[in-house]
Amino acid sequence: MAGLQRVNFFELVPEYDDTDPEGYRAGMARFGPAFGAEQMGVSLYALPPGQSICPYHYEYPEEEWLVVLEGRVTVRHPGGEDD
Repeated sequence: MAGLQRVNFFELVPEYDDTDPEGYRAGMARFGPAFGAEQMGVSLYALPPGQSICPYHYEYPEEEWLVVLEGRVTVRHPGGEDD
């Protein structure tokens, strides 16, 4: 696997937008280009307690993964919510 680019999630520094309203103050670091992604969006979100990335986020018709590295999250979907 020579030339395989790697990204350490724990070394990424999420950026916060001071204009985000209370409840939606999440930090984000886009890192797809760091390992050569050209057609796939890849982001790391840092969610402080009680904060979300947006009121209701979905990708259509693409699939989306959520990988929790630390803590717990609630995922809202058309069928309800899951922890």
